[in-house]
Amino acid sequence: MNHEKLKAVNSIIERRKEGTAQYLANYLSISKSMFHRYINYMRTEMKAPIEYNKRKKCYEYTRDGELGMDGWKSGSGRNVR
Repeated sequence: MNHEKLKAVNSIIERRKEGTAQYLANYLSISKSMFHRYINYMRTEMKAPIEYNKRKKCYEYTRDGELGMDGWKSGSGRNVR
């Protein structure tokens, strides 16, 4: 995984930027399938609690915490929906 793109995907989630996976992938200049790979990597390898909120049309972290390069850290008081 490209470290800079991973940080960019994290930033999109933290800011709750609206858009479909295709729109967000275009925003990052990557393919839709690559965007989904980043999301899946963050969910599985980094244990990030990410969900797509259909009503708000954005990806969100569903538990309090923050994403570091060594994975999800709970309880920082940030990023909860």
